Amino acid sequence: MKKDNVGGLPDLQKRILEELKEDCRTSSKELAKKLNFSVAAITANLHELEKSGVIQKFTVRLDLEKIGFMLRAIVSVSILPSESSVEIDEVLSSIPQVVRYYKVTGEFDYYVELAATSLADLESSLMNLCRIGKTQTSIVLESRERGYPRISREELVL
Repeated sequence: MKKDNVGGLPDLQKRILEELKEDCRTSSKELAKKLNFSVAAITANLHELEKSGVIQKFTVRLDLEKIGFMLRAIVSVSILPSESSVEIDEVLSSIPQVVRYYKVTGEFDYYVELAATSLADLESSLMNLCRIGKTQTSIVLESRERGYPRISREELVL
């Protein structure tokens, strides 16, 4: 199988990933037809991608507004010197409004993405975040998710 230098993955696996990024429910049969390979080749490559951990799980993407989470916020957090990484992870994991968080370099230590159903819900999560450090909150007015970077060779800009 031909490999290039992007991620060290064979071209077929990159093409499979590009298709699955659009719709993870695409069957092996559909992938085989789209990519002009046998179902057996697609299935073997999917298994290899899962076994190697490249594909971690197949999941669903929710429209948070449609299920009641009308407010989104990005919270920059400067951690108190007395807090340990374990304590920070425990606090962040205990806040149900936390969608994801990043440990970062720069002026702040973490960026935390929150989804809340109301201002009171947002305030509750912010009060919990204040336990671990100083916060600065930005309300998300609009977002666009591009998803993952392009990985198939023919789409790369050199």
